[in-house]
Amino acid sequence: MTLHGLNALRQADVIIYDALVDKSILSWASANTEIEYAGKRGGKPSPLQRDISLRLIELTRQNKRVLRLKGGDPFVFGRGGEEAQTLVQAGVPLRIIPGISAGIGGLAGTLAGGWLSDKISEKTGNRNWYIWIPLISTLAAVPFAINTFLFMDSGMAAALSWALPVFFGGFYLAPCIAMTHGMVGLRMRALSSAVLFFVLNLIGLGLGPILTGYVADLLTPQFGIDGIRYAMTLTILVNIWCAFHYFMCTRTLKESLDNAPA
Repeated sequence: MTLHGLNALRQADVIIYDALVDKSILSWASANTEIEYAGKRGGKPSPLQRDISLRLIELTRQNKRVLRLKGGDPFVFGRGGEEAQTLVQAGVPLRIIPGISAGIGGLAGTLAGGWLSDKISEKTGNRNWYIWIPLISTLAAVPFAINTFLFMDSGMAAALSWALPVFFGGFYLAPCIAMTHGMVGLRMRALSSAVLFFVLNLIGLGLGPILTGYVADLLTPQFGIDGIRYAMTLTILVNIWCAFHYFMCTRTLKESLDNAPA
């Protein structure tokens, strides 16, 4: 569990948890938190999905902070997408807090991007591949993301489709760090890393969600629940702008690396 998830667990007024959740996790909840079981097991009495969704709506309309705690792959097998869609249709604000396993696709992409850029650059003798790899992967993520946002008709299909843009989205990190360090010299690497990650967090984790939410709010009156689909589609198109800057970087990368201080 992430620290974000732990914070949500401690602040919740009500926790509704599934069968795959380890009950020891519930001990971290506040002493005043109401805990309800909504797990499903084959061959055993289980609540209906509609009843679970209606219960979530009922509790939130009582001005309670409700945590829907799921384990496993909730958006592939756990009908998490269906629950979220029902809440949105009911006008209930929500936040999805991913677990640690949700980052595996990005982790794999980061490893692949670093390995591939080293391998091709060494083989060709062309250091521009440290930028070409992020450029290509950034563009490759776009059609798969659009497919996820616009054409997947089920939570399972969307989750499986989303794995590819997450994978490609991780390619940029290792070669970008390597080239940043290569251009500034030994004495500036700590500061250059700090500036790089400051910008990444400011734009990616800060501005990105705010912009997506703002566009979704603008589109929802006209398109309803599909407004979030179109907002996320427009946001992913920013990748094209990013790819342009990668391309511009390839024009001066060799000179910058050659003239870098020791």
